[in-house]
Formats: sequence, C-alpha cells, structure tokens
Amino acid sequence: MDDHDSEKRKLRRGAHARAAESSIERKKLDRDLCQKYLEAFPPDPEKTLAFFWPLARECDTRMIAETCHDMGMPCALPVVTGPRNMVFRQWRRDSTMIKSRVGTLEPRTDAPIIQPDIVLVPLMMVDMKGTRLGRGAGYYDSALAALRKTHDFMAIGIAYDWQLTEDPIPAEDHDQRLDALVTPSRVFIFS
Repeated sequence: MDDHDSEKRKLRRGAHARAAESSIERKKLDRDLCQKYLEAFPPDPEKTLAFFWPLARECDTRMIAETCHDMGMPCALPVVTGPRNMVFRQWRRDSTMIKSRVGTLEPRTDAPIIQPDIVLVPLMMVDMKGTRLGRGAGYYDSALAALRKTHDFMAIGIAYDWQLTEDPIPAEDHDQRLDALVTPSRVFIFS
C-alpha cells in the first residue's frame, strides 16, 4: 500500500469526524462564504462558472451560482460520465435536473457541455499551498488536468475555515493544486 494513500485515508477519516461533530450553523456559513466569494470574484458574464451540488457536509455553492446566473454569468455542474471522467454541463435555474450516481442533482445529458473559466472545487481538507484532499475518487483531479490541457481557468477551493490545515497534505503526481481558496472568512490566492 502506498504511504500517501494510507496517510490520505487517515486524513479523510479525521475530516469526516470533524464534520460530523461540528455543530456549526451551516446556512449562515454558506451565506458568509457566498458573500466572501462574490466580493473577491464578482460575477462576469464573459466567463463561465462551474459549481457543485453539495454532498453531505460540503459547502453549499448554489447561492454563489444563483447570484452569478442572475447577473448573466453562464453556469455549469459536473456530470460523471465514467471512471475518473467528468464533464461540465450547462445549468440554469429552470434546468431539468436528474439524480446523479452519487445522489446529488445534475443537468440532463442533453444539456450542452461547456468549458468553465472558473471551477469551484469541493474538498475535505486543504493546506496552505493549495493541495486539497478530496473524497478519493479522482474525478476533480482528472477533470482539472484535462481542462488545463485545453485552456486557462481558475480552480477555486470552497471550504469552511476548519477544513484548512497548516500541515502539508501529501500530494501525488496526479493531484491538481488549487489556484485559490475561499472560506466564510478568508480568501487565499496560491502562487
């Protein structure tokens, strides 16, 4: 077994435990996070935003997407199309949504695939260098790597403050670093 894999599994267990024990008022934090994001990255109708439908204990980025959508910015959601393969399909407030493989909602398969300029990235933990710990399936790492081959975009981690760690997260060659991070109280731009 790879040492990085076992260390990442240990970190994931700790992140799950902290999230489960957290008695934080998430709706307020999600509103604060939305406000902090929009202050740092105002909606731009010339760019496309990919957000994510939250799984249990993840930040809710729907307020960010709704605000950006209402300001004329095209939006998209991730759709898993196969093992470690994910595309971004257009989302609108009136989109017909279907249940995804993981239990969230996603646009139907007839929604256009778009190339986002900004990708909001879910995470379990993130360090001060922009190395994120995801759920371990590799969908975002693969999607971000594929996007980086086609055009410039910004990968922005979305997290609660307690998900930020000063300890380095082990990184493997396929792990994609974040360009920025937004929490309810702070914005980080990684160089």
